[in-house]
Amino acid sequence: MFTIAASGAKDSSMGCFYQRKATHWPVRDFTLTGFKKSSNEANPVILEASLPRWDVSVNGSALADRGWALQEHMMASRTMFWTEDGLFWQCGELCASEYESEVQPVNDIGTGEIILQIDALVNAIEHNPIVFSGSRTTWMQVVQEISIRSFTVMTDKLPAVSGLGHEVARMTGKFLMGIWKHNTVEELAWNVNW
Repeated sequence: MFTIAASGAKDSSMGCFYQRKATHWPVRDFTLTGFKKSSNEANPVILEASLPRWDVSVNGSALADRGWALQEHMMASRTMFWTEDGLFWQCGELCASEYESEVQPVNDIGTGEIILQIDALVNAIEHNPIVFSGSRTTWMQVVQEISIRSFTVMTDKLPAVSGLGHEVARMTGKFLMGIWKHNTVEELAWNVNW
């Protein structure tokens, strides 16, 4: 199973699938010859095709700014992103696109793996304070990411954080309305950067 993200849609009326212009993205590199580096030798100029990039097509999409979409993305173990530029996909370990033959390691917090990381965090709180001190940033990143996202109803931010927390609490039972029971004081000590 996987989640399908309509990453190119600005709202629900736009749908998921887009007709792409064939000329929008070049399909191969092109070499121009005849340029002279010196009087004796030719110096070819290579024009490389510019392909869609993950950071622009997926992370720069309208959907990437939405709070509930972030929660859905974090809960999903696999996601296919249909963008205006093409198809991209991601699982807990790798991300790829229809344009790249090589897969890349995942470097964001937006996968179902976040639940496993938070579970490890809770275990670290209980059993190994040294591991906990390095791991707790995972949860704080989640809260920070949700806090900067757009919600149609602004009061949905706490329920979005709570929804992720309750998923973890199902496994651990250690979540209290957005904070972890064993780290209550530190997680309540935060401020807003303007």
